[in-house]
Amino acid sequence: MRIIILFVTALIAWPHAGSGQELISDPGFQRGVNVKHPATGEFQGTLVWDQTLPPPIWDCVQWNSISSIVGAPVDSPAPDWFRWENTEKSVEMGQSGATVFDLLLGVDSVSEYGGVYRTVSDPWPAFLLEQRLSEPGTQGPGCPPLSDLASLDFRMDARLTLAEIIVAAGYDANIHAAQYSVYFIVQNLNPASSGYGKLLWLGVPVYDDRYEMTPLYVALDVATGSMIYRIAQQDVAPVSLHDGTWVSYSVDLLPYAMAALQEVWSRGYLTESTDFADYRIGGLNLGWEVPGLSRVAITIRNLSLVADLSGISGVASDDMGTPKLQVLPNYPNPFNPTTTIPLFLDKGTSVRLSICNIRGEVVRVLHDGFLDAGRHSFVWHGVDHGNAPVGSGLYHAIIQANGQGQAARKMILLK
Repeated sequence: MRIIILFVTALIAWPHAGSGQELISDPGFQRGVNVKHPATGEFQGTLVWDQTLPPPIWDCVQWNSISSIVGAPVDSPAPDWFRWENTEKSVEMGQSGATVFDLLLGVDSVSEYGGVYRTVSDPWPAFLLEQRLSEPGTQGPGCPPLSDLASLDFRMDARLTLAEIIVAAGYDANIHAAQYSVYFIVQNLNPASSGYGKLLWLGVPVYDDRYEMTPLYVALDVATGSMIYRIAQQDVAPVSLHDGTWVSYSVDLLPYAMAALQEVWSRGYLTESTDFADYRIGGLNLGWEVPGLSRVAITIRNLSLVADLSGISGVASDDMGTPKLQVLPNYPNPFNPTTTIPLFLDKGTSVRLSICNIRGEVVRVLHDGFLDAGRHSFVWHGVDHGNAPVGSGLYHAIIQANGQGQAARKMILLK
């Protein structure tokens, strides 16, 4: 099955449109990190470079490592820049510009393994930072249900600063590849659901030493018993990280989260609830898994995850009695060949619903006329005015109500 992502830029010009909410607390790592013990996972210490700020929010895990970064020598090679480093790991944090804060995570798995490749049954080091977003104990605003979102925009800049991959006798690319990813926990957080707490891992690939651009990957994570759905790298970054230059990662995660849920539902996982309203982004982690013999490091900056409900609030009633339009998520998403676009009106009004291509050309009008108050649904079969199947690419489901403003819906077409 080939996956084609149809990105749609959200166009919101309604009165009283909502605004985005940053979900990640301390995205510049200015407050440092809490470090957990490599074996027990218990709190072991902190890495803090600005003592004037509140305690850290981020946790640092270092699973299956032979050492801890706590107690490693620390130095400051530049003003407002600090480095902790031992023979297995390195962390660098600090301010590299007026409003720019960087984080470097490095791993030397040659030292971790004593220069001997692990076997398929051996554990491997994971050096990650993690943060809860919507689970109990969250310090940030929390993520709304997926069903309530118009978009979920992820941003990050990254640069590969070290990559020494040892390929020698005993090397197996299937079990020895160094990988840096950002994983978001798509989790059932409805306490009334029988699937409460169950989750899938939604991955954004940053680096994999086997691929210039990492492909789509869907599989069961044997360690946690949860499904992994890792997006194809070409959908989140314009170029590979392999050449050592800064690369900007940018993607609306909402359609991918919905696509991931639909995929795992089809495989028999998380079937206790197939309602997007039960699922939120429960947390995230980012960093290295290094199961081979590698010396690697990546620096990141400008980390952000913004939840936007503006496409849901739509046209809000005002003092002049403007009708309120709720543009709900289309379903299924992704789809092949049809998808349903639901709307809700609190008052009767004129509505035009069009499908446009990347050039702004209308390929199909699904409705143009008066609608009574209440819920309405419109089906697009992936065809144009002449009922010919449309080609793959970028499409906009554009909704206009009462001749005022417009909103757009994102869709994913699977072929």
